[in-house]
Amino acid sequence: FTQFVIDSTANLKTLKEWKKVVCWTPYWAQCGVCAHDFQLIMKLETMEEDERFLITLADLQELKEVHEKRNVRSSPSTSHHKYFQQLSTHQMLQLHQRYLL
Repeated sequence: FTQFVIDSTANLKTLKEWKKVVCWTPYWAQCGVCAHDFQLIMKLETMEEDERFLITLADLQELKEVHEKRNVRSSPSTSHHKYFQQLSTHQMLQLHQRYLL
């Protein structure tokens, strides 16, 4: 599948070309950051704290329990590593190049 994605996107350079690809379009081709009027920006480095702040600020009590359950983990998940281990270095570099922008 990874090689198919690499091969089928090899010649895509512009936003117009990428918009024709539905399933694995890079994020930069799907969403123009400047087109949104953000009221709050959350950082990945402090995501858990930022989520608690947002829930409290917006009085989203129905999300409080979901947030608490989601953030209770015994150990971090490493399941994605098994998929990346199956790729060659060349494939990883090609994927990186496709989604670089």
